[in-house]
Amino acid sequence: MPQIDATQAVQAAKRTEIKTYAIDGSQDVVKMVADPNSLAGTVGAQRPYEIGKQSAANVAAYLSGERRPCS
Repeated sequence: MPQIDATQAVQAAKRTEIKTYAIDGSQDVVKMVADPNSLAGTVGAQRPYEIGKQSAANVAAYLSGERRPCS
């Protein structure tokens, strides 16, 4: 996992002011984030099904003339 490698590199460089962040990390990354002494700052997860569902709803609304604000 790139975040694990990046975190290890930051630790090896003794750069404690730097935190690492990632998307869709493994269980090992989640454990690193849970460790208060780790330089792994956070990890997020994507939900591709929900992203696709909302995208389809937005396209359907646009094609029917509805205008939605960008968020």
